[in-house]
Amino acid sequence: MNEKEIIRLRRKRIQSGESLYLDSYFKGKRRYEFLRLYLIPERTKADKLKNEQTLRLANTIKSKRLVELFNNKYGFSNEKPEVNLIQYIRLVMENKERQGKIGIKSTFETLIYHLTKYRGTRILLSDLDDRYTQGFVLYLSTAISRTSGKTLKTSSQHNIYTSLKTIVHQAIKDDLLTTDPTKSIDPPRMILPHKEFLTEEELKRLIQTPCSKEIVKRSFLFCCFTGLRISDVRELTWKKVIFEEQGVHINYRQKKTKIENYVPLSKNAILVLPPKDDKSDSDPVFPLPQETTIRKTLKEWMTNAKIDKHITFHSSRHTCATLLLNSGVDIYTVKEILGHTDIGTTMKYTKVIDKTKRIAVNKIPNLYSTKEDSGGIPM
Repeated sequence: MNEKEIIRLRRKRIQSGESLYLDSYFKGKRRYEFLRLYLIPERTKADKLKNEQTLRLANTIKSKRLVELFNNKYGFSNEKPEVNLIQYIRLVMENKERQGKIGIKSTFETLIYHLTKYRGTRILLSDLDDRYTQGFVLYLSTAISRTSGKTLKTSSQHNIYTSLKTIVHQAIKDDLLTTDPTKSIDPPRMILPHKEFLTEEELKRLIQTPCSKEIVKRSFLFCCFTGLRISDVRELTWKKVIFEEQGVHINYRQKKTKIENYVPLSKNAILVLPPKDDKSDSDPVFPLPQETTIRKTLKEWMTNAKIDKHITFHSSRHTCATLLLNSGVDIYTVKEILGHTDIGTTMKYTKVIDKTKRIAVNKIPNLYSTKEDSGGIPM
């Protein structure tokens, strides 16, 4: 890490190995804290493992002391510390990782990359004002992705800016900022990607069209009726399929969000379940082949069903959402079925539904002749 650290974890040689201590320096004041944690000479694998555990504990204490410093509880000053923005992002990232937040590291590393490209690593939290934030939005509009080498997509720009807002809100909670510089700034405009889905008529054609791999057909249709992601349907075992008097449901933990989800199975979903036969509760319900085989099978199946759309396995999830909304199911119930953590994610499907409603009403034949009165509305 290039930026100067406020608190460093250091080692002091002693007769039995090394003693760990924290060296804290802020606004000309220095203090040392000996942790009573010791590294021993690594003569065996067990010694190495013990040292790794000791270092993890020492770094946890270091992170805690940083938080205490940021909250003015470490005895340096009653003034708000001049905290380096990049260092603070890394601290928030480490804390969220310890809380089990999946994918956080990649998200914040991308934010750090673009903030560094924008203004370098020496920026302070206190420099986060309207001017800085507006400039960052303009920077993102022409920024190059660190992975693809191409200009950032609007969705990527929006996600990066949202990550910065997360940091700002956390800094306000930690009493490091008093105002929100992102509040008065228009975020990057996001062009929503087209979500391909299947209509009821297309689903009927697929059901009637043979598929070279029956398990792919069954699993895809199952996801059309339940909204499961492919990652979740792969891990679905017979133990998670619950048969009760009032019906059948599945109870599973989403791989993406780690949230427990309960989904009752409709008659359509039950009909496409493979026969259990002599399979055990730990066996997968849908033993799917590799991704490449699934893509090839889907493409062939769609062609045979005369469906001219770019359908991926994830399109089954979009299909489920549109089926539910078109059937009059309220958006909050759809959110629960799909397992979305944010209603905003589900709201994106309403755009699709508005379009399908327009197509539907236009199918009603025109009952007025051009010569008849139409109430003054141009026809």
